[in-house]
Amino acid sequence: MDNYKNMANQSANEHNQRAKGIRNQNDAYRKSRVMEGIAQNIGHMANSTMEAMASGVPVIASRVGGLPEVIEDGRSGFLFEVGNTREAAEKGIRILKDKELYDHIRKEGLKDALEKFSMDEIVDQYERLYG
Repeated sequence: MDNYKNMANQSANEHNQRAKGIRNQNDAYRKSRVMEGIAQNIGHMANSTMEAMASGVPVIASRVGGLPEVIEDGRSGFLFEVGNTREAAEKGIRILKDKELYDHIRKEGLKDALEKFSMDEIVDQYERLYG
């Protein structure tokens, strides 16, 4: 498994080095104030959402797929209806204008990412499910 992790990290690092000032994926999230995901379908959105949360970046995402299980609307991030760009923009503006709200969402998202979605927690869940 370590070999696969190393290969994935190497590939990600090679890709990210193409972007000026971005040394790795976490760097990209740290340089962001907010991650906004406007998706019609889930694709890889859940992974990028959890990565952003784990990097302390507040997330605003469409209410699709498993994202409502990852983000508690108004506490650990914001959700909006698919296709409702006005709602997405309003939530983005709201979080960027309100420092206290921004800090609260950032801290709660980070807490959830580390407690609920860490590799150890996910492995434990699989072991309970299939063990």
